[in-house]
Amino acid sequence: MELDQEIEMQDSDIRELAAEEMCKTLLDSLLTHIKVLKRPWQEMTETEQEDVIESLRKGVLDSTQKAVRQISSNGAIAVPGTLEVVNIKEDGVKTTIKVSKHAENLFELFDATGKEVLIVCAGNAVYDKGIDEIVADPDQGELLPKDEDGFGRGQVVSGD
Repeated sequence: MELDQEIEMQDSDIRELAAEEMCKTLLDSLLTHIKVLKRPWQEMTETEQEDVIESLRKGVLDSTQKAVRQISSNGAIAVPGTLEVVNIKEDGVKTTIKVSKHAENLFELFDATGKEVLIVCAGNAVYDKGIDEIVADPDQGELLPKDEDGFGRGQVVSGD
């Protein structure tokens, strides 16, 4: 029972560390963007707003991806990469994973050559659902502002 409690505590610690790091990174990213804004949001063109949104989107995705990696690795050494090839052989499955030459923990990967490794697939995580729905304000507003019922003023509504 003690081992189960220790594993549970480690899982909780990893999630808390990941959440703290993600919060810090997100806040830092947002603050950096706020500091470089040359004018208020309402005075920016749609293109300028889109540039800010895209930059923020990248920062949020990067922070979230790091947190997901940290949680997925469960405290083990992790090296991010892209699974490029999977070949089924008679004696097993051979894979090719492409890793950036600047990847974190790259030297640990070299040290693991010939040893057992654990591959964690994180590519289909749904942590970015809806992030592309955030868009800039259009340069030109609506021709007929909507009233409290959601209809444009002057719009004819049929009685069907």
